[in-house]
Amino acid sequence: MKRRRVLGSLAVMCAVLVAATLVFVNAGRFQRVPKAEAAPIEIATTLPSWKGTSLRDMAVKWAALCGEEHPTDIRFVETTRQKAAKLLHGARVDSDNACYAVVLHGNFVDTKAFTPDGRSIYGTTMTFIVRSSDGAMTDFGLNDLPYADLDTLGTVKAIAP
Repeated sequence: MKRRRVLGSLAVMCAVLVAATLVFVNAGRFQRVPKAEAAPIEIATTLPSWKGTSLRDMAVKWAALCGEEHPTDIRFVETTRQKAAKLLHGARVDSDNACYAVVLHGNFVDTKAFTPDGRSIYGTTMTFIVRSSDGAMTDFGLNDLPYADLDTLGTVKAIAP
């Protein structure tokens, strides 16, 4: 009788452990996958700027800070912070100000990231959000996703790198 209880308890614990492992392993598989770009990209002829610093200047500066002197692609779209944060970082944020969602491609490394093990973060895509009113960067990230569906936020514009 005792042996049956022990075996039954072990079977239940194993089933729970297997289920938890499957949930953990599959957690990333259900995230939205960026789709291929549908609309042609417009080249920006005028750029937003704040106190003499243009959006391009800001993008190139941050790319250089992350080890990429020559990003291969810089794109942006005017939107709201809530929409941009959801698309770029899968996040909900505390404000919904007008902003610019910016995406760069290259080979980036963030050596100043605060990670539990102290390692640097690497990525081929840099994303950041800039508040329209004052040019403050509110959100930043590195990853390997293409984010070709920026056009879901508005008219995508390219910046010459």
